[in-house]
Amino acid sequence: RDDREPLDEADMEALAPVMETEDDLGLIWLLLRDTGARLGEVTGLLSGDVDAKRRTINIRGNAFRALKTERSEREVPIPDAILERIKNAKGDLEKSSPLFPQYAKPRGNDSCSQALMKRLRKVVTDPKKVGYSVRHRMKDRLRDVDCPEHLAREIMGHSEQDSAANYGRGTSLEVKRKWLEKAWSQERI
Repeated sequence: RDDREPLDEADMEALAPVMETEDDLGLIWLLLRDTGARLGEVTGLLSGDVDAKRRTINIRGNAFRALKTERSEREVPIPDAILERIKNAKGDLEKSSPLFPQYAKPRGNDSCSQALMKRLRKVVTDPKKVGYSVRHRMKDRLRDVDCPEHLAREIMGHSEQDSAANYGRGTSLEVKRKWLEKAWSQERI
């Protein structure tokens, strides 16, 4: 009964008008939708975590949030449209400034989660579908495009079960982007 269900394409289409808004919550939702990141990873982003040249966000611990695991630290490609939106909305921030200052504080993550859930419940009433369901959706989208499991774990910040998986630098940004672009471009129902 406590299992979460992923949001399906019908849910995402119905949610678009209430979630893909021009405010910070809308931008947070887009980042969650297209990266599979955890809510705290997104709300804790600093301006300097956005790399416009590489078209990525860098998820790492900072003064505003810790990471769940050591493997949670990662660089994740983002779509160009989201990058432009971040640059337009947040372009003048100092690198050490939080992107979402109203949520980069104690209990701020809870506040953001509640605000997103309030919007989500206007459309999706299934109690097994919650804000975190968008992360489950990204995992399914990566599976649906046959993304290798080890790479999906890297993108989403899951820890590997095998110590050999921790050898080397990890998968290149270009390969991550290739698989995420496939997941982003899946046809919408």
